[in-house]
Amino acid sequence: MPQISVGTIRIVIVTIAFALLSGHGAALLHADVPIIRAVDIGHGITLHYVDVGKGMPVVFVHGSLSDGGYWADQIGPFAEHYRTIAYSRRYNYPNTNPARSGYSAVVDADDLAGFIQALHLGKVVVIGHSYGALTALFLAVKHPELVRALVLAEPPAVSLLAHLPDDTGKAMFEDIQRRMVAPMQQAFRGGDRDAGVAAFIDYVFNDPHAWDKMSESSRQETLRNAHEWDVMMTTGILFPDISPPTIRKITTPVLLLSGAKSYPFLGLITEELARQLPNRETIVLPGAGHQMWYQAPEVCRKDVEAFLVHIGIQPSAASGVNASGRLLAVGRQSLPWDYFRFVRDPPSIGNDDISGLPPNRPAAMNRPQDQDAAPRQVDSTRILSSARGRHREMHNTGIRRGRPRSALSNDHKVITNARRSSGRHG
Repeated sequence: MPQISVGTIRIVIVTIAFALLSGHGAALLHADVPIIRAVDIGHGITLHYVDVGKGMPVVFVHGSLSDGGYWADQIGPFAEHYRTIAYSRRYNYPNTNPARSGYSAVVDADDLAGFIQALHLGKVVVIGHSYGALTALFLAVKHPELVRALVLAEPPAVSLLAHLPDDTGKAMFEDIQRRMVAPMQQAFRGGDRDAGVAAFIDYVFNDPHAWDKMSESSRQETLRNAHEWDVMMTTGILFPDISPPTIRKITTPVLLLSGAKSYPFLGLITEELARQLPNRETIVLPGAGHQMWYQAPEVCRKDVEAFLVHIGIQPSAASGVNASGRLLAVGRQSLPWDYFRFVRDPPSIGNDDISGLPPNRPAAMNRPQDQDAAPRQVDSTRILSSARGRHREMHNTGIRRGRPRSALSNDHKVITNARRSSGRHG
């Protein structure tokens, strides 16, 4: 009788468990449904992930109060031409790793390196959003041999604000430490997760009652993915330091994605990254906020694909993914992605939906849009191509020190090419 390995048993159990929890047990009958896998990356850490498609490996990294399901709508389309992988970071659902001191994006970067090595992926393209983008940034710093290219959607590299030459950045850095980080630390160290998450929500929405205005179900769903902060805010670092000289050493091709309606401190950080990175392109989406991947999913995807072609990464032939999206549907009808905790009502403040998301979206506050940013309203027919060399006259019309983000054109992305030495400081 052939023996079945422990690893095989674990994969089967995990797959069945997630499908049953999400009410998608019947979906297991479909051969197209991907297996949710678990890999031991060493040091007692296990990460859960999905792995679909063939070609250049593209690894997706989610942000805070989130999990691998953040990328559910992107996996299928990307898997048609790339080996597409989405995983949950160390302390995010459905992982159950032991709490250890010193947790930060630096640790996440080491975990990601271990993940890439455990799967024998070689050099990869990393697409990160928010804290996942900060993780990707540290991966390029600490493990450049593993990175072919980066796509960074507004990484909160908050320490860069303190290096800006004017007082605006320094004031913003101090404000974040005083009104966001310190209250979060105090609350989490006191065992009050609710108050800790509230401090974050209230700060980013600039509303002292933003957390209270969210529906009870949205608050509870958000709290379920707050375990990462139980660890980080008590014994770790929320925003580990990264300096301009360190950024300048990153030679990997980088695409910076930014929403013109995003939070001001993230806009300043993106602008500084654009100045410091020696090999980058920048795209600002005028109708989007921090959640550009939800507000303009097709635009973001096409920009990334164009960027990859530009740097020499050609899409592979169809990799066996059903062209109709049956494997990982743009909708969520035929796969058990709901194991990554999708909620039934978007977060809202009073009668106003603040998420900018359609129903059945996750409630993580890494996801809701700015209040004035309507979902999926970016008109791709009016947006300039991200191909290198086009619209060079726009070099000096967008990302530039001291220029208000509100002054960006409503009709265009801003495309800049970083292969120049001027404009750097720090």
